[in-house]
Amino acid sequence: FSWLINVTPALSSLNADLDRVTEYAAAIERVQDVRGYFQSTGIHDFRYRTHESGKGIVVRKLELMHGGKEAEPFLRMEGESLRFPAGSWTALVGASGSGKTSFLNALMGQKDYGRAVVFLPDGRKPFYAFQDQRIPDTTLKQLICGSEDEDSFDDIEVAAVLAQAGLGSPDFLRAMNERTCNGRPWERALSGGQKKRIILARLLLLKPEVAFLDETTAGLDPGAQREFYTLLKAFCPGLTVIGSIHNRMMPVLGDGTPVFDQIAEIEGGIISLRRYVDAHDFRAEVVALHPTEPMKEARAINE
Repeated sequence: FSWLINVTPALSSLNADLDRVTEYAAAIERVQDVRGYFQSTGIHDFRYRTHESGKGIVVRKLELMHGGKEAEPFLRMEGESLRFPAGSWTALVGASGSGKTSFLNALMGQKDYGRAVVFLPDGRKPFYAFQDQRIPDTTLKQLICGSEDEDSFDDIEVAAVLAQAGLGSPDFLRAMNERTCNGRPWERALSGGQKKRIILARLLLLKPEVAFLDETTAGLDPGAQREFYTLLKAFCPGLTVIGSIHNRMMPVLGDGTPVFDQIAEIEGGIISLRRYVDAHDFRAEVVALHPTEPMKEARAINE
């Protein structure tokens, strides 16, 4: 009886631990069904369609929110649809935390809460450059090609785009098929700016039809930013770009030509699309784009 008294608390603790483990296992199983998990914990109704390449990107009925069935949207769209014509370059701007990355995630099909109907060009998969670029433990060639498509490109092709992107050093080219360079993994062998150039090299090699760039040039000096955009426009003509930028000064090419021709601005929980006009301050002059109304010119007061 004395033994039973001493053992009973341990048995109760073991039973409680077993219940917790069972709950964790059930939760892990629920999370495996990502779509089902989001639908059970909030609103998740994203629908993706494809249409002819010449129609660019069209977004309808966009509302993004956090978890919970009663959650209010933190981001809505202005008007019935947002249209990004084929070959257009759109700068996505807004304050930190306004929803720029969440908007790009919704376009790319990343899992999140909200609803939208997104039409993308039929053909090659859109390219998405995440804001936080992580370098996996792999070879440089796999970083550029993608592990699944490595055999689709020979070493000469990869070496060529590395050189174009400013990564053509002899050390890099010699170690292209290795997991390390001079004894260091690529995560440590590449500087912050060189990691940005990895994105450029991938774009130059893969030549996607659509690219979503999340602050891809943040941290680069103005000259490196200009080189990034110049190469991308020269070697990927017809590319449709939606790119978030980290400041309000619109980038320009060497001849003064604006990089972007449209502005998608997030302000007050609303994302609206405007044609970009002024090369110095996009607030100086914009042309509002309303899909169901005639184009109207609007001049905003500089802040």
